Amino acid sequence: MLWRSTYLCHLMAVAVSVLTIISILPQYAGAGEPAEGKLVRMKDLALAEGKTEYIIHCQACHGDAGVGDGGMAKILVKQPTDLTQLAERENGRFPFWRTFNIIAGDVAVSGHEPFQMPQFWQRFQRQEVLPGYSPAHFRVLALTHYIESLQSQEQPAPK
Repeated sequence: MLWRSTYLCHLMAVAVSVLTIISILPQYAGAGEPAEGKLVRMKDLALAEGKTEYIIHCQACHGDAGVGDGGMAKILVKQPTDLTQLAERENGRFPFWRTFNIIAGDVAVSGHEPFQMPQFWQRFQRQEVLPGYSPAHFRVLALTHYIESLQSQEQPAPK
């Protein structure tokens, strides 16, 4: 029974990865345009991998856009953080390593007790031995970069 659950999780992760990567390709495929300059950038692939992790592991609580309005948010003891405002709360600088450490479970944060927000590092480490899964630290890194890409683009008013 455990193998069936692991297989279904693996199948879902592969499907979401493929769909995410396919979703970024149209911006590089222009009708009748020369192929030069239309190559998929590594940054876009890394963000696509992070988005895949986000969809599978974060979207239910943090919502599609990362504002904390996911379907599970209503039943949680503490409302999920608005991930689009992390940089704003740090005077415009995204707290990259703090975010990485929170996802990895290295920093305790209220509302992220294991029964509410799993320690993805441990889950990712168990999965990295399966075919098609990247090493755990790469997955946490891609997810952190994706969350960084969600930051509000509004510029703070000059003082």
